[in-house]
Order: sequence, then C-alpha cells, then structure tokens
Amino acid sequence: MSHMTEPTSSKTAFAPAWPYVYKVPRRWQVIAPFERVSVFNRGLTAEQLKPLTEEFRPAASRLLKAAAYALISSGVFQLLLVLVTLSLDAIFSVVEVSESTEQRVITSLIAVFNAAPQVIHWASAVALVLLIACGVQYLIAWAKWRTSVIAAWNRHKGRIVPTRGLPGERREKVNALGSRLESAMPALDALNLAHCHLVADATDAIFRYIDLPVLSEERRRVAQSDVQNESVQKVRDEYETAVAAAKAALEHAEDAVAAIEAATGQVRDDAADQHIIGLAENILREPTS
Repeated sequence: MSHMTEPTSSKTAFAPAWPYVYKVPRRWQVIAPFERVSVFNRGLTAEQLKPLTEEFRPAASRLLKAAAYALISSGVFQLLLVLVTLSLDAIFSVVEVSESTEQRVITSLIAVFNAAPQVIHWASAVALVLLIACGVQYLIAWAKWRTSVIAAWNRHKGRIVPTRGLPGERREKVNALGSRLESAMPALDALNLAHCHLVADATDAIFRYIDLPVLSEERRRVAQSDVQNESVQKVRDEYETAVAAAKAALEHAEDAVAAIEAATGQVRDDAADQHIIGLAENILREPTS
C-alpha cells in the first residue's frame, strides 16, 4: 500500500498526512530507506517534514564507492597476473611451441610484471587516500544528517505520531483513515480556504482518536466480568465511558475524512464538466462546412 500519491500539477499540494519518515537512529546506526516508520502528520508542512523524509545521500558517497572499487580492482589485477602466469606455464608444459614464441611471451610478461607493481602501487595509494578523505567526509555528513533528524523529531514532538506504537485495532483504524486521506487529498488545493478547513478538521479528528487513553487488558477483563462489586462496577462504568468516547471519536474522524472524499469527488466532477464545456466551445469555433 503506497503512502504517497502524486498531486495534481495545477494545484498547490498539501503535505502528506500519512508519510513514511526516518526514525531517530541509534548512536552509529545507519538507517536504510526500508527502515523508515509510518507516522500521522498533524499540520506539518512539506518543508517541516523534509528533514525526516529526505534520504541520506552525501556528495562523497560515489567517490567513496569508486575508491573502494579501485582498491579491490588493484588486488584483483595482481591475482589475474599470477593466474595468467600459472596458466601459461601449464600450457607450455603440455603444448609444444617454438622457442621464439615462448621467448616473446616471457619477455612480454616480464615487462608487465616490471611495470605492474609501480602502477598498482601508485593507483592503490591514490585510491587509499581518496577512500580515507571520502570516508571522513561521509561520516561528517552522516553526523549532520543524524543531528537534523533528531532535531526535527524534538521540534515537532506531538505533531507526528508513529502509528506502529498504537494498539492493534486503533493502529489499523488510523492507517485506514490515513490511506483514505492520502488518496483524496491530491485533488484538493492547499490555497483553497475551504479545502484547508476540511483537511485541518480531518487531521484534528484523527489525532483526537489517536490521543485517547489506551484501555488496558486488565480493565477490559474487569469490565466484562460478571462480578458484582462496587469497585468492579466503577471500573466497568469508566471502561464503558471510554469505549463510547473512542467510538464517537472514530465516527467523527471517519465523517471528517468522508467530507474530504466528497469534496474530492466534487472537484473531479467540476473538472470533468469544465472539460466537456471546453470541448463544446472548441466544436462551436470550428467552421461549418
């Protein structure tokens, strides 16, 4: 299931409501793209989300790979020379060749062996220096990126909520609402005040559902028991009130998302009508035969 939907080019897009972002890395942990986490976004702009969604791609990464490949290649080249020598020796021991041919081959090999160590030595030295320089630059860039990710999480704490931490049923509901929002929002215009109100209402309603206290398994067991006791009854009443509040909050969130879907449908209908009107006007402008 994709979190991101391409916005319509003629509209100013809203920031994604249900994006994947990089989690806070541990001390020396490198976060791969597939290790990002799904979050719900409460009003952050695309620019504010940028430090959390941009992949770490330092300028030195390509040079770092090139230097590493160069070092590996020098070792492979030396190994190939040894293999070629052994292969020729085996061939000459089995196949009869003229002395002049064997001499030419040996002379060529000696020339290569004399030149190769110096070439490989300098190539390896340059590659090693490049590898160290790029490695240092890579680590510095990674430290800056890591700091920016942590700062963004701290700065926007409470406005982005990882859905993974929600209890099972609530997580499923929030992910379903997020998926519906992501499908509907690209048709809306972030410069349209009515659309902005709809999106704000939907995200606020979903966050109210997210922020409800989590009912423990112990409370559920007590509330659903048949025991008649003052303490049990009090827990039962609180549990039923909390369940009713969660149901009402979910219904409100679903209604708010449905309102966005209705607005999206209207926008698409209006666009289809304008397209038909444009076709009709073009037809009327055509000369009659």
